[in-house]
Amino acid sequence: MIDVVWVQGHIAELSRFWADDCMNHAAPGSPVGLAALTGYHRGFATDLAAFTDVRIDIEQQVAGIDRVAHLTTRARLADPAVTTSTATPDLVLATIRIDRIGNAGKIAEHWSVADATEWAVGWCGRAVEDIHVVKP
Repeated sequence: MIDVVWVQGHIAELSRFWADDCMNHAAPGSPVGLAALTGYHRGFATDLAAFTDVRIDIEQQVAGIDRVAHLTTRARLADPAVTTSTATPDLVLATIRIDRIGNAGKIAEHWSVADATEWAVGWCGRAVEDIHVVKP
């Protein structure tokens, strides 16, 4: 799923992996369901479009109906001139995600947390208040 949806950008494929009534607890206050999740992923895809050489390494454990994964996203800013940071144009984003797999074998509930502060402020040019950020 991570490779198909995020790296390859096939947002329409979300329905292969997520239940129609899925809950995304990583986006508090967002509506329930696949349509809301699709909008959330479109926004993320817009941010990722600013980068090249996107690679996401996944370490995961599956136990029963739960999956816990540690993702490390690595990418390079396509145009380093647009960064507001003096740091390297390389992105490294560590994320922990927990997915509960429903009866249909699709993700029914999702939780995740990432340290996106450096990425949001430096590379995307957003103020920290504009995104949901949790620092470790």
